[in-house]
Amino acid sequence: MKKFLVVLLCLMLVVGLAACGGNDESTDEATGEPATWPTDGPASMIPAPDFGTIDKVKIDYDYPTINMSDVTRENYDAYNATLKADDSLVIYQEKDDMIIFHNETEHFYATTMYYDDNTMQVLFGEMD
Repeated sequence: MKKFLVVLLCLMLVVGLAACGGNDESTDEATGEPATWPTDGPASMIPAPDFGTIDKVKIDYDYPTINMSDVTRENYDAYNATLKADDSLVIYQEKDDMIIFHNETEHFYATTMYYDDNTMQVLFGEMD
């Protein structure tokens, strides 16, 4: 039941973010500066991708959601291979275009998702 709720939460976040749409600028809404990978919180505990363009970073309750464009499937797969090699992360669930990683020490999850329009989303949340 817990797994089902986590997957449902992730899907609700994806649908909610997709409904926002239309942000073509790569800027941080608060500062007007180019959007960058967060340097604190759970995002600082996994490597920032060295590919693609960060289009938007939204932080809710200290947990960021990062939307990226110009990401190939090869980029996405290589990034997940890097995360899989990280001993602090455990794969909670894996599907073709989505992987949920848990960091049980720091009590957060990181979900990577790939979309056919060469976009990737990385979102973070608090584990129970």
